[in-house]
Amino acid sequence: MSMTKEAIFTQARSYKIFLEGGVSKETFTELYEIAKWAPTANNSCPLRYVFVSSVEGMRLLHNAAMDGNKNKVESASAAVILAYDINFYEHFPTLAPHVKNPAPQASWQPEEREKEAIKNAGIQAGFFMAAARAMGLDCGPMAGFHADVIERDFFQKDSWKYYFVILLGQGDSTELYPRGKRLSLNDACLFQ
Repeated sequence: MSMTKEAIFTQARSYKIFLEGGVSKETFTELYEIAKWAPTANNSCPLRYVFVSSVEGMRLLHNAAMDGNKNKVESASAAVILAYDINFYEHFPTLAPHVKNPAPQASWQPEEREKEAIKNAGIQAGFFMAAARAMGLDCGPMAGFHADVIERDFFQKDSWKYYFVILLGQGDSTELYPRGKRLSLNDACLFQ
């Protein structure tokens, strides 16, 4: 798993079309075991994962995709659906025994818990993609899915809310657009 920072960050791309070849359950497991160490507030770990690689699972994912994403899903043989759990605090006895039980988040309004879950799940999702790239997988993150269909067909808990999908595998570099620019240091950063 020794990859250069260029392979993980500066040369990595977001793929829209994938070559044939699946991702094994063992690879998914190894990927989770690496990515789970992402930092989150109070070790809340609100990100939830649904690894999809079966023919039926990919068919359901294709059906949940908006029209502009259907061909992308068709090209892939593996994906992970990311969700955030608005009841993340229920795991504090295990994940954060230093937080008083019951956790104060239990009394928060659902909108407040959702905001906190999204913020921390975003950190975890970034770590997940970096881990996938470090393992030699290409990623195709995308949000264009019908959330209600994803939640109905893939989630088993009402507290899990659809976040986004990452297609996984070996990307087809012939289908990439030229590399997009990024903001310069002066446009994006301040120094105090």
